[in-house]
Amino acid sequence: MERTQKKNTIGFEFGRDGVMPTLKEAISFLVNDLKIKDTEVHSVYLDLTDKTFFVKFIDETTLKEVTLRLKETEPFKYANGKVVQVRVAAADGFFRYVRLFNLPPEVTDSDITKVMAKYGTVRQMIREKLPLELGFDAFSGTRGVHMEVKTEIPPSLFIGHYKCRIFYDGLRNRCFVCRQEGHVKAACPSKASASRATELTIKFLSQHVQSLTLECERKSPEQQQQPTNQPAPAVAQSTTETKGVYDDATCISQTNPRNRFKTPPLRKEGVRRRQAPVTRPPATDDNGDDG
Repeated sequence: MERTQKKNTIGFEFGRDGVMPTLKEAISFLVNDLKIKDTEVHSVYLDLTDKTFFVKFIDETTLKEVTLRLKETEPFKYANGKVVQVRVAAADGFFRYVRLFNLPPEVTDSDITKVMAKYGTVRQMIREKLPLELGFDAFSGTRGVHMEVKTEIPPSLFIGHYKCRIFYDGLRNRCFVCRQEGHVKAACPSKASASRATELTIKFLSQHVQSLTLECERKSPEQQQQPTNQPAPAVAQSTTETKGVYDDATCISQTNPRNRFKTPPLRKEGVRRRQAPVTRPPATDDNGDDG
């Protein structure tokens, strides 16, 4: 269904609880109160659902001239003398019935209006009921919003702490992967190409591993069992050297009991221990005199 747009049109809103005027009362309001001539007007019609009556002008220039004379609200006088304030609004958006799914009843109409006002002018809120064929008279989790859509509404929104799905006539599918219109995430060409690239990579790696396995199996048993020429660890030699190094510790502990708990430093291999000089007594003759 092609979207329709009201052009060169203004609306006089009576509110959700307002009383719609008769067509005669509306014409009297235009001519007597607003001083609008019939030569400036293309058509006048009432919208009982939105509690608004619309005036379409002959062109955009006339529309601008009239709106400059009008205030945001104008006093409307019924035939019985009652006066109410009506809101004047330019009807330049697309009128749509927007449905919001998966909302609990605790979400108020004011919460919804606060969010949806970013995308247009909210006219009326509705709490939908369960389908009649179910035979159960209760409200559902679907809300309806009559509004002028001036900015595209995304397919989902957060209202309060709840994420709801959006649908209205004219909503265009938008992919969350490539951000392009005309398809959804499940049918995204970019996602399909990425999956294809991953499959090719896995296939290549599998073939490479298989070729390496076959190459290893082709080797002869002699090549697979060939021992490596590595020297054995010199365990016995180090044991003998350690024993020789600690021989002096035993001698020191035996000659001086105080040193039995002290361990002398290890001797480096190839370096001889320095011997203390031996002091000999002077030679004497048999008579005991020094020679």
